Amino acid sequence: MSGALEEADLRRGMSEGGAVIGALIVERERGLQYVVYVRPDWVHGRSYRLIKTWRGLQGIRVWKTIDACMSFIRGVGYSGRVTIYPAKDDRLVRIAGIWPEDGSGGAGDDDSDLDGDG
Repeated sequence: MSGALEEADLRRGMSEGGAVIGALIVERERGLQYVVYVRPDWVHGRSYRLIKTWRGLQGIRVWKTIDACMSFIRGVGYSGRVTIYPAKDDRLVRIAGIWPEDGSGGAGDDDSDLDGDG
């Protein structure tokens, strides 16, 4: 899963002095399913990373409520602005690291563009 990050890896990076410098939420199914992207400062470029499931499990981590997403984001120490996008929003294609199923064509692992601050 290129471009994805497990919570354990995120917390390890933070324990080594790293920080989350950006976060966003994508609403995949209208009000039913959300995914979280974070931008750790130890990742080269300006790319966001999708949060995936625990070790040994396949797939990405999905939340059922925005409140749960925000609790996770605040729990990893990020206190800045969090933008919520509907899946396939045209603005997502300009944000590095957004997966094709979330963006309008998918910026993938391109580290060259915007930081997702809306």
